[in-house]
Amino acid sequence: MKYILVNTIVLPIILNLGITLFVVAEEEHEHRHHEAHVHGEAELSFIIDENAIVFELKSPALNILGFEHKPKTDFEKEKVETANKLLSNYQNIIDITEIACRVNESTIESPYSHGNKHEAEHDHDHGHHHHDEEHHDEVEHEDYYLSYSLNCDNIDELKTIEVTLFDNFNGFETIEALWIYHNESGSSELTKNNKTLKIR
Repeated sequence: MKYILVNTIVLPIILNLGITLFVVAEEEHEHRHHEAHVHGEAELSFIIDENAIVFELKSPALNILGFEHKPKTDFEKEKVETANKLLSNYQNIIDITEIACRVNESTIESPYSHGNKHEAEHDHDHGHHHHDEEHHDEVEHEDYYLSYSLNCDNIDELKTIEVTLFDNFNGFETIEALWIYHNESGSSELTKNNKTLKIR
């Protein structure tokens, strides 16, 4: 499934920034391989407003867990729980110490756990989801999807965003980062040796 930034959390911010700006940024990004499920790669998207930062991450589960199948052993189940706890703190994904931010809302969709807000709202789809899992057991492609909305002070002082995912999870090799900031937009390919996104 393709996830984009148009949802109930970010829609007001997108409307404030102007949907045209978002479409332009998406066109800049569309030639990259973001639709493919490629191990080691992920997508990270930011919309930065006058007092808010909204960002989303889509990543193969392998990057985060080291495996892409329903956890069977106690070790694998514990690894899912540990990973989800780490991801519940946005600072384990990005570092924006230049400014002070507070979490307004967050969503973590893990393919191997239940009970978070996003999944609870889609319980009626579980039967279809299980059917899909049975249909492509041999493929074993599962994704993590995360969304965070932050209220921040002095956003005009923000110049860089450091991606701390590389420090907390060994499976990430490259992250395609897309950003919109006021009237500017851009994209960068981040790696373990180049994990700082320059906004301005």
